[in-house]
Amino acid sequence: MKISKKIKIRLDLTTQRHLKEDSKNVKVEIDTKKMTPEKCAWLAGLLQGEAQFGKDARIRSKIKTNQYSPPPPAPFIKLDMVEEDLMLYVADLVGEDLKVLNRRTSTKKRVYRVTIYSRHKVETLLNLILPYVYGELKRGLILDLLAECDNHKKWLSEGGRSKAASHAATSSSTTKDKSSY
Repeated sequence: MKISKKIKIRLDLTTQRHLKEDSKNVKVEIDTKKMTPEKCAWLAGLLQGEAQFGKDARIRSKIKTNQYSPPPPAPFIKLDMVEEDLMLYVADLVGEDLKVLNRRTSTKKRVYRVTIYSRHKVETLLNLILPYVYGELKRGLILDLLAECDNHKKWLSEGGRSKAASHAATSSSTTKDKSSY
């Protein structure tokens, strides 16, 4: 029995995905060695035209103190498309899972999604594609997201994570005290 080249590629990518599955202790990073300039340029064009670049700017705490500042917004990249083989390839390139959305297009096609939420992955990918991104709007947005990554590094270096943990412990004990009345 012969396997078509298309199916063979899909099987190889799926096998690779299973080999690179995230466990709780292991991060799957973007393999920068396999990201050739051609792949970076191709991915930059695809993401520039089709992806959503954004930041999660949810307010982490409503309690204001002068000793705590919340972390900077977390950048993300989200790509939705209907071509499964293409999305498998993108998912493999960026080391993320391919998700099938619970909706279909008006022509009844399945929609697939690859989302990158890890700050480190987003920063790595943005730095890889930045030289190939043209147009002031997307380039400005990417530079803004990279600035948020730098702000996060600064926040961490200033002890932001430990201050956040201390703040969370304080606010949770305050909430418990109020609920005991």
